Amino acid sequence: MRAALAAVLIFRLSHSMPIAPQQNPAPTSTQPTAKSAEAMRARFPRGTFTQITKVLKKGEHRTDFVREAVERELKRREAEAEAELMGKS
Repeated sequence: MRAALAAVLIFRLSHSMPIAPQQNPAPTSTQPTAKSAEAMRARFPRGTFTQITKVLKKGEHRTDFVREAVERELKRREAEAEAELMGKS
């Protein structure tokens, strides 16, 4: 499920606003390579991309923002699930 959610967000954002080839940055350690990437479409409420764009750091791309947000949420939920299991044992 974790990979599927991340893939949905990555695919949708990477296909919503193409980057001209000369502007496309070299992959960083946070960006999946073609061999390791999973793709999936996702729909976001109207205005989501505008909100994301307003809070991007200099040089940051929406796909990086979403990838990082998904990773944070997955870690949070995994920790929450683990805490629930520990409490029930």
